[in-house]
Amino acid sequence: MMKYLDRTRNEANDGSDRPVIIYRLAETYLLAAEAAYKMNDLPNAAKYINVIRERARDKENSVEGALDIQPSEVTLEYILEERTRELLAEHCRWNDLARTGTLLQRVRVYDNHVARVNIADKHWLRPIPRDQIERTTTGEPYPQNPEW
Repeated sequence: MMKYLDRTRNEANDGSDRPVIIYRLAETYLLAAEAAYKMNDLPNAAKYINVIRERARDKENSVEGALDIQPSEVTLEYILEERTRELLAEHCRWNDLARTGTLLQRVRVYDNHVARVNIADKHWLRPIPRDQIERTTTGEPYPQNPEW
């Protein structure tokens, strides 16, 4: 994976002038596709996905529309797979899977390491840091998420 490669750095801890990716236009299109899918608007869901796929197409060696998908192909699973391809190694994967209710199932199917056997229902929520809980000094004690 080359998208984070910084050839100006000599060692791993050297500083970098590369910008940090906070949010990308492709993520906006994918969220719009997910919203359209959930509203049963499959033509628009496919349209948003196709915008991203067209941008990624090798324009010198392929025909316009060669990567397009049809509305009948759009599923939540397909959108999550497209997010995997487009947003690889970016910061949003746990949020995507938790938001769509697919976290446990996808980790158990696709992880082939430690997470597969260790994921539990409590992982839908993350633990609240103890120091954050202890800083709440008025009213009821701030609760920890279940099972944490």
